[in-house]
Amino acid sequence: MRFTLSLLALMAANAAHAEEFQLRADITEATVFLSGAQIGRSATLALPAGDHRVLLALHNPDGIILPEVSGPDSVEIGIPTLLRNIPVAEGALDTAEQARARDAVQLAQDAVQEVQDQIDLADTAIRAMDLQISLLEAIANGGDAGATMPSDASALTAQLATLGAEMNRIATEQHQAQIARRSLTDNLAERQISLRDAQTELDRLRPFGTSADFLAVEISTEAATELTLDIAHFSAMAGWSPLYEISLDSEGESLDVARSIVLNVQNGEPWRDVDVTFSTANPNRQREPSLVYPSPVRIGETPPQRPIALQDSQGRVAMEAVMAPSVMEQDATAVMNVTGLDISYAYQSPVSVSGDGRVTLPFDTLAFDAALTQLAQPRFERTGFLMAEFENNSGEPILPGQTRFYLDGGLVGEGWIDMIPDGATQDMAFGALDHLRLDWQDLSRDEGDRGIFTNSNTQNRRIQFSVENTSSSDENLRLVYATPFSEQEDLELDLTLSIAPDERDIDGRRGVMAWDLNVPAGETVTIEMTVDMAWPEGQTLFWQP
Repeated sequence: MRFTLSLLALMAANAAHAEEFQLRADITEATVFLSGAQIGRSATLALPAGDHRVLLALHNPDGIILPEVSGPDSVEIGIPTLLRNIPVAEGALDTAEQARARDAVQLAQDAVQEVQDQIDLADTAIRAMDLQISLLEAIANGGDAGATMPSDASALTAQLATLGAEMNRIATEQHQAQIARRSLTDNLAERQISLRDAQTELDRLRPFGTSADFLAVEISTEAATELTLDIAHFSAMAGWSPLYEISLDSEGESLDVARSIVLNVQNGEPWRDVDVTFSTANPNRQREPSLVYPSPVRIGETPPQRPIALQDSQGRVAMEAVMAPSVMEQDATAVMNVTGLDISYAYQSPVSVSGDGRVTLPFDTLAFDAALTQLAQPRFERTGFLMAEFENNSGEPILPGQTRFYLDGGLVGEGWIDMIPDGATQDMAFGALDHLRLDWQDLSRDEGDRGIFTNSNTQNRRIQFSVENTSSSDENLRLVYATPFSEQEDLELDLTLSIAPDERDIDGRRGVMAWDLNVPAGETVTIEMTVDMAWPEGQTLFWQP
């Protein structure tokens, strides 16, 4: 029911007379987004008629945003406020499972104390026997404190026999007591292990201690009632991400994508048997458009050149003079925005998250047919690679995520996959093919003393790249190479290839050629490329093979 200011004033006036109730408000359901979660809690209690203060226990309120408490229309519920470090009777907020675990700890502590008491009694008895033995030794030693030895031989024999028998009895009893104490010590060690295990189990269940944080609400009811309170809030301390195991069966040419969900709870609050829905919606996404500001054009004096620091590919800093424009224009960074993507996965089993805040949940497996290709890129690689192409016909996108790749049951690597939209075709790599050896050479450097044939406005280059098949069977493969091309009329370029490519400008990439080759077992296929270039005097060529 909605809260009113008049109710607030009434509750404030009667606050001193309000009865206070402390109870749990455990998570019962959650919709978890990639970042953040909408949390639902519930708490059931019986209230007498009147005004009351209900404290709903929270393990950790960090990250809670806009909490709302609702209940039946027959009660008035105030605005919730957060209270921290409120004293709690030990065990008062335990669940049934936590209460059993706490009882087990108490029983284990009692068992340890029982054996410890027995050890203390054994130590007392052993010390008493030590005293008796000391006394007998003193008597036997004679002197002022010792015994007077009789002159009668028969009496002396009887006295010595008595002292010896008593010494033997006490020593035997002491030895037996020490053996019994060792047994008690072993028993104590076993019971201490049981106590440690019981305490570990209780700690795993994360019970409340002797203080807790609470969400406090004032509740007014005209008649005694039993009610259930529903608590809803957003939490920034939870989120999920996909995790994949992608397995390629090279013989069956099939690809399986085993999907799991990694749920992270960052504030340490335990989740127990929570109904969870995982959503790809993004509640943190920009809700409203930006304001469009005027864009005037201005002119002014050209500022002087100023140096800026640049870095080369090795991270070395160089200085270059540039003209600083009066109006800066920045190219937009390419960012993937998925519009209208809102998929929810209702997990079919209750979800529990322990104190470490992370659990991996198996989800499902998607199966695809795969077309296998052996890819060779001799300019950048030294071996070929096995590629698998498949179409995502699952009816839903495959989200970005961390992935393990398996080939015929063996792990070949880990990596990251980007979004694969529904209906898209995707290539994936499944490791190096060591029997396909690639080579690249700049034969222009083998022209004797001439070196590379070049002058101020011409250059002639001869490049050779090849693939060698060291296996015992013929191999079909696809070789890809980026050949040079010119987009300027003043730059003349003549390209010759010893083997014509099967495909040009693949995937719209100009100059990128592909050859579909058959390489017999133990043989090498070589392609030679000759490039002749000419350009006007005073210009500089920017290119390297």
